Amino acid sequence: MSGKSCAVCGKILDATEIRINERKVGTRRRSPRYLCRECRKKEYNNYTESIQKLIEKKL
Repeated sequence: MSGKSCAVCGKILDATEIRINERKVGTRRRSPRYLCRECRKKEYNNYTESIQKLIEKKL
C-alpha cells in the first residue's frame, strides 16, 4: 500500500494513515479516495458546520 497519497494535499501516507472514503464517480463506478488525518478532520468540520447552519436556518 505504499505510494498512496492524500487526495487533497498530496501528502504521501504511511500504512497507519491510509483511510478510504469511497465517493461515487460516474454512474456505475466507485473510486477510492485517500485522505490524511488533517484533511479528513477539516472535511468533517466543514460538514458539521454546514449541517449546523442548515439547522439554524430552519429554526
